[in-house]
Amino acid sequence: MQRPSDYYSAAIGPIYEKYWRYYQELLSKYPDSATGAADLRPALLAMPGNAITAYYMAMALLETSLRDPQWWVRYTPYWSESEIQVFMKEYDKSIRQGYFILFVSRIEWALRNMIAFLLPGAADGGLAEFKGVTDAVLKLIDRQDLMDVFDIARHLRNSLHNSGRYFSRRGKDSPLYHYRGREIQFRQGVVIEPATELSFFLMDDLLDACKSIADAPVVAAPTFVGFVLEGL
Repeated sequence: MQRPSDYYSAAIGPIYEKYWRYYQELLSKYPDSATGAADLRPALLAMPGNAITAYYMAMALLETSLRDPQWWVRYTPYWSESEIQVFMKEYDKSIRQGYFILFVSRIEWALRNMIAFLLPGAADGGLAEFKGVTDAVLKLIDRQDLMDVFDIARHLRNSLHNSGRYFSRRGKDSPLYHYRGREIQFRQGVVIEPATELSFFLMDDLLDACKSIADAPVVAAPTFVGFVLEGL
């Protein structure tokens, strides 16, 4: 029987390859400035891509060291088979959720800086809520068709902060989304299932969305697009 970790290890491979291909392409088009400052356009792929790479490494650790009983004897007080299985399962779940949160959060930071650099009068200079920032970016590049993937990713990221449960300050369910042939709605106080499968779909589509943003004419035109919020 295929272990869940085997499935996710195989699933992350094509996503990692897409990230690396896109990043190399953007890095060749938008090199860092003469002063060595990082250009935001390749960083928009590199920053979430680092989270993908870290997840890939964590899965390798799961499949190697953590499946060796002697590792547990040497580094932990958990020696019994039942204890090891409990913590292996928790580790597997934690890294899947944690790295998705990191993946989305790094895209968020890059987009905040991008709108602050290109259109500083929008979205409170990049400091508005994430929804306001993504809406401003997509309006700037005239790609409102990408809005659903960012909205769903934001809802899932925020839900994982609450142990998988969706909570809105307004006490209402999310809009109903049609995504990859299925209907998705985040319901107030309810755990979103299956969160991991959805997170992998979103990572794949968010890489495409970030590449589209970086290559949009209004974003591609400047000689350099830099991080401006880091100095605040």
